[in-house]
Amino acid sequence: MNWIFSHSSKSLRNVFLHPNEIGKGYGKQIIQLLINNFGVNTVHVNKDNENAKMFYLKNGFSIVNDTNRQF
Repeated sequence: MNWIFSHSSKSLRNVFLHPNEIGKGYGKQIIQLLINNFGVNTVHVNKDNENAKMFYLKNGFSIVNDTNRQF
C-alpha cells in the first residue's frame, strides 16, 4: 500500500494497493482517514483508469477536470 498526499493543497495524488488487497476495504479506510483527519478535498486520477475513477466517485468525489497530465 502506498499513497502520495500534499498537505498544503489538501490534494491526494495517488493511492496504490497491491492487487491482492483490492476489494477488502483498505482503500476506503485510507480515503476516509485522509478526508476526516487531513481535509483532503481533491484527488488526481489518470482519466483512463476507470477502476480508480469509479472508486473515487463511489467515495464522494466528483469529476471537475479531465486531463491527461502526468505528475
